[in-house]
This record gives sequence, structure tokens and C-alpha cells, in this order.
Amino acid sequence: MVKAVLKHLIQIVGVVVVLIAGVLAAVALKSSAPAPDRQNVAESVALVETMTVKVEDVATKVRGHGTVRPGVRIDVVPQVSGTVVELNPALRAGGIFAKGELLIRIDTTDYDLAARVTQAELEQAGAVLQNATATITEIEARREDAQIELKRLQEMRAGASTTQRELDRAELLLAQVDARLIGARAIEVGQRSATDSAGARLEAAQVQVARTKIFAPFDGRVMSEQVDEGQLAVAGRTLATIYSVDALEIKLPIEDSQLAWFDAPMSAEAASDGERSSAATLKANFAGRDRQWSGRATRLEGEVHPTSRMVNVIVEVTEPSSQDEQRIMLMPGMFVEVEIEGRTATQVSRIPRRGLRSQSVVWVVEDERLRFKNVQIVRRARDDVYVRGLEAGERIVISVLDIVTDGMKVREE
Repeated sequence: MVKAVLKHLIQIVGVVVVLIAGVLAAVALKSSAPAPDRQNVAESVALVETMTVKVEDVATKVRGHGTVRPGVRIDVVPQVSGTVVELNPALRAGGIFAKGELLIRIDTTDYDLAARVTQAELEQAGAVLQNATATITEIEARREDAQIELKRLQEMRAGASTTQRELDRAELLLAQVDARLIGARAIEVGQRSATDSAGARLEAAQVQVARTKIFAPFDGRVMSEQVDEGQLAVAGRTLATIYSVDALEIKLPIEDSQLAWFDAPMSAEAASDGERSSAATLKANFAGRDRQWSGRATRLEGEVHPTSRMVNVIVEVTEPSSQDEQRIMLMPGMFVEVEIEGRTATQVSRIPRRGLRSQSVVWVVEDERLRFKNVQIVRRARDDVYVRGLEAGERIVISVLDIVTDGMKVREE
């Protein structure tokens, strides 16, 4: 048994010796191996698109889109009934007419007859009134004679040169003349009233005759019509709808922050007082060409949109014909782009919106390094941003980068 234990111990010692020898061999091998070569990792360089900054005074523009609508649109409604005997050839949808042109004429036969009858009544009443006036003049002369005679008899009676009977007769005669004068004056008042009434009826009849002709109240265009020559026109029923070509307008929704950049009267009173309004240019592609018209920002509507928080600026068209040789008329329903001439932003840099980063930061390239720089935003436009805080000649990054750090190395395109 002792031999067996001794044998087992010898086996264990042998295993330990082998393990120690292996560890020593591994350490010796590692210490004798040559050191690996060290390699420098190159710093990555981002390729960026840049633009050179300018600092200048910039004339701003406020842009928007809207639909042309008539500022003045009326229905052509006759005030008298009758047959349409004359119709302006322009009184068709799209037709153009000038102020003062005859649009519609209605048959005047009935109204002329009524006017002639009333004229005769007026003349008759005038004649009766004239007779009444002449009678009053005659009676007043007789009364004056009667008063003189009565006074003479009164003086004679005081001297006992006449009888009481003669005096009583003179007083009775004066009383009779007074009674006739009162009656004549009453007749005169009645006839004067009849004359005035006939005159008023004649004037009304003449107005009816005048109303058989409908003239254009302004230079305009026809939107729609429902009338033909020979048709019976009924008083109060619309025959056509027209609008003024000199009063077209566009409702332009813009952000309220943009109101600081142009002139537009804030109220009707300000507009009537002649407060300044900014010029505007209207643009649209029509009949195969880009065309322009002129206008002005004349007023604001009286509310802010509850959802979009936009304010409607009313731009009135000052020249309805396009600024080209064809002189195309602007029409309601046309969708146009509007550019309002704004105020000048002084000493600013105009950069594209994509060049402005969050927190009013731009990326500036300095010595091939990207640097973050804070700027002051003066105005935001549709495509550009006006800022202060940059220097002329600086280059800002306008391209998009996925990973950006302040000081990273970049290379410009």
C-alpha cells in the first residue's frame, strides 16, 4: 500500500512540473517576440458646401399667394318693368364696357304717356291757379277802394255831411269784399296744392322714364347676364352681374410678424387719411406667359385667423392690364403670387434657411475647421433668413451633415 501512495505522489509531482515548464516557456516566448509596428489613424474630413457672407442693406419683399376678387361687384337690376328694346353688345359674360355707356334700354311708351297726362294736369292746375291769383289781385284792388270810401264817409259823418245809412252801406260793402277775398285766397291755396301735387307726379313720371335707361356706373366687365333684347324686364329682378375693373383686389394671408416690414393702413380711417401703403407686384402665368400687374397693400381685414394665426392683407390692383404688349386684363378667380415692396433691412446678411441651424446658430468655416457661431435673426422670409452677427467674407456651411462637432475638420467643395 505504501508503494501505491508513493506512486501516486510521483505522478502528481510530474504533472506539476510539466505545467510549470509550459508557463515558463510561454513567458519566454512572449518576451522574445518582436513588438508590433504602431500605425497613426487619419482624422476624417467632411466635404461641405459653403457660401460667402455679404453684409449689406437689403430691400425686403413680403411674398404670398391669393385669388383675385372684385372689390366692387353689383347686380344690374331695373327699377321699372317693360320690354328690353336695346341691349349693349358688351353685355355678355366677359364683355368690357366703359363708365357712362348705355347697357339696357326699356320701352318707354307707357311711362311717356303717364308723363304727358301728368303734364296736362299740371298745366290745367297752373291755369286755375293763375286765375285765382288774378281774382285775388282784383278783389284786393276793390277792397282798397272800399277802405278809402269808408274812411271818407266816416270823416263826413263826423262833420254831419252824410247820413248814417250811407256810412252803413260803405261798411257792408267792405265786409263783402273781405269775404270774397277770403274765399279767393282759399281757392288759391287749394289750386297751389293741386299744382304742387301735379308737379310732383310729373317729376315721378319723368324719373320713371329716366329709369328705363341703365348706364354703366364704372369701367367694368360682365361676370354673368340673363337678358336678351325683346325680353320682359321685371322691376327688382337681376338682369346681369358686373364688376369694376378698377377695383380688383387680392386677400393675402401672411404672418403677423411680417406686418412690420411694409406699410398698410391698419384701419379704414387711416386709409381715408391717406396713410402710406406699400407697392406690390402681382405675378401669374396666363395664356402661356409669365405676366405682371401692379397693386398696393391698402388695408388689413378686421380679424386674425383663429387656427393659422394669419392676418389677411388686402392688396388692391392699381393697373388691371398686364405689363406687356398684350395688356392682358386681370380677372377674378386668377391665382397670383404677390410681392409687397418692404422696408430696407440695414447691415444684415441674407442666408438661405438651410444655412440656419437650431438655436440661431450657423456653421462657419475657419482654417479648415467648422465652428459654431450665434447670430441675431432679424427677419425670416419664405426662402431666406436675414441675420446680424456675421462678418463680410466669412464662409458658412449650407449643406447638411449627419454628425457635427465644433472644431471638426472640413473640406469645402
